Amino acid sequence: MDNFTFNGKHSFNDMGIYAELKSHPLFAEPKVTYDDIAGCDGELDFSAKNARGRVCFKPRIIELECHFAGSGESRANFMRKTSEIASWLTTNSQKELRFENEPDIMYYATALNLFNIEHITDFSGTFPLVFKCLPFRYNITKDTVSASGNKLTINNNGYYCGLQLTLTGTISSGFKIGCGDRKLTVNMALSKGNTLTIDTEQMTVFHNGVSVLHKCDGDFFELSPGSNTIELTGSYSGVSMTASYRKRYL
Repeated sequence: MDNFTFNGKHSFNDMGIYAELKSHPLFAEPKVTYDDIAGCDGELDFSAKNARGRVCFKPRIIELECHFAGSGESRANFMRKTSEIASWLTTNSQKELRFENEPDIMYYATALNLFNIEHITDFSGTFPLVFKCLPFRYNITKDTVSASGNKLTINNNGYYCGLQLTLTGTISSGFKIGCGDRKLTVNMALSKGNTLTIDTEQMTVFHNGVSVLHKCDGDFFELSPGSNTIELTGSYSGVSMTASYRKRYL
């Protein structure tokens, strides 16, 4: 069996489903953009000509075949079981999807639909289950790195990923925080005892829990594979920076 946990429930232990993995792509399909220009050999690849400066990916599709039975040899119990499964798989947003054979990895997924149930008997059946996931595989746990001063170094041995950055200390108005060529300008001061939180994946900036995105200009940044240095520029004292991120892989 290819047991999995989705939306807080285990496929076999909680739902009584025998699952068999049918399709699990090596990596998600890249979003490619080519332009065929007359007078030029081949095609020009514009796939990385975007705000992130890298190739982006389509959703990852994971397919399973599921077998189940109702409690007791009854058609009515079987139909109640189908409703229970449908309620479990129907979500308003992406949920964590974990497979037992990948104990350190999770996906963010939604179930596309149940398709048609093939009745094996009056009280048992099988159905295909398709999960539409974000393109990446994610570490179960988050990594956290802290430093005092205006620089924070992170070694990312995964793929490109966003991060949550927390700043405390005293910083004058008009400071910048960035990684490489991408910098975000925050047009406000940070006083002692207050906290500024920047989420570069969700593209949000909060000061003591209140959004201050309207006071920011510039670019949000990602952690690249390898060594990354996050640097604060401006007038500051007693500054501490903490970065929290979930490594992700193709």
